[in-house]
Parts: sequence; C-alpha cells; structure tokens
Amino acid sequence: MNDPGNDPNRNHINRGPTIPGDPSYIGEEAINTAYTNVSVPQNWTVYSPTMRPPGDPSCVEVTTIYGPNNYAALGIWNWCPDGIHQNFYDTKTIDSTFVNTYVSQNSNGNPSYDVQSHVNSDGTWHVFIYNWPQNAYEELNAYNSDGTPYYPSNTAYTGGPQTGWNFFEFYATTYAPCATFPTMEAERMQVLEANGTTNTWTPVSSATVSESTPSECFNDTSGTSPFFQYSYGSAANGYFWQVASF
Repeated sequence: MNDPGNDPNRNHINRGPTIPGDPSYIGEEAINTAYTNVSVPQNWTVYSPTMRPPGDPSCVEVTTIYGPNNYAALGIWNWCPDGIHQNFYDTKTIDSTFVNTYVSQNSNGNPSYDVQSHVNSDGTWHVFIYNWPQNAYEELNAYNSDGTPYYPSNTAYTGGPQTGWNFFEFYATTYAPCATFPTMEAERMQVLEANGTTNTWTPVSSATVSESTPSECFNDTSGTSPFFQYSYGSAANGYFWQVASF
C-alpha cells in the first residue's frame, strides 16, 4: 500500500503472509476483523487487515483503515488506475450500520467481515462482502460519470504475476512508543484457482506462503510496553494470523 500522506519520512511496517503470484490464481477470500472505535496516534495510519489477492496481475486491495480521531473505514485500493478512479476508489465507514450489515464474530469471538475479490474472464476485478441480513454476498464498487459501475481492469496494469498478501500494516512518523490496539486478525484465507472451466476456492497453507518479520514494535522481550505479539498458522479452512497488543 502506498502512504496516503506521501511522506517519505514515515516508517512503513508490514507483518503477515505473502502468497506467490501465479497465473492460475484469480482471487482471494478472508475473514478480517473490523472495529468502530480504535485509538490511533496522530502520526499513525493503520491498514489491518489489508488483503491483495495474488494474480496476473492483481488490481484490487481490500483494506480495513484506521486513523486518528476514531477514523475507521473499509476501502478498496486500485492497483490498476485509469486516471479517474485512483487510490481508494470506494470506501465505506465502519459504523453501526456497517456492523449491523456486514459484521459477525470470527472463530475467536472478534467482530469480523467476510470479503472476497476476484477477476472475471473479461479482466475486470470485483469485490464482494457478505451481507448478513440478506444472507448473500453484496458487490462493492464505484461508478463512472454516466452511472455505470466501475471495475479495475487488467488492461491498465503492465506488470506480470503479482504477489498477494494479507497484512497488518502501518505507517508512522515514529513508533516510539508503540500503540495499543484491539486484537486484529485474519482467518480462513483462501485463493481462487482457475482450473479450466471450473474455479475452485483452495485454503492457503503454511507451505505456500512467506512471512514478513519486522522487529519494530513486535514481540518486545525487554519488558517495555506497549508492544505487538504476532501469531500465525494453518487450519483446515485456511491460513490465519493475529496481532495482539500488550
């Protein structure tokens, strides 16, 4: 993710799994935490979880955004901008309406939403979030000036197969002291594989990911608080990670 403040002096920290890019990967799904009230220091921006599927290429990143003054939103970052729809081309405030519509408890009892993104055969990327009152996935998108839906397209990207991820990520001018957040986590991570005429959701496993291991604010052994503790692993229904504050 690019720094929204475009400040070269801000530190950028990622922690979480990366998934190697593969031409057969066309989407990703996860259960990601979402909170309405997170205290974020004035010099921090937090993206957690933030999910970009592996792809060839991969045009969308679905991000849980937290900022100072209790800012909380779900945003879709455009990696294939068309000159009009750039950066976060669609956002939803995480408020009581969002919670009542899209949030349920994950396996650890924390508030979370179920989101998936994938590319269609025409090269356009689509994002869906599970709507609990409707018991169905709801598509999230922006609109063109003529009122038609806008979808990022592979034709606007010049790279090759793109690594995917699901991260705890933050930007901070300084991370001393570190911040304290509610438990942030992602679980049931899956990738959508194209297999001829059939697309298959496949659980992500430890064997197929690499873990980033920054030291800033993580697993402090000096007794200094606060600090983050990171845990991760594989389950039958997909990969998971968790960042807890101490």
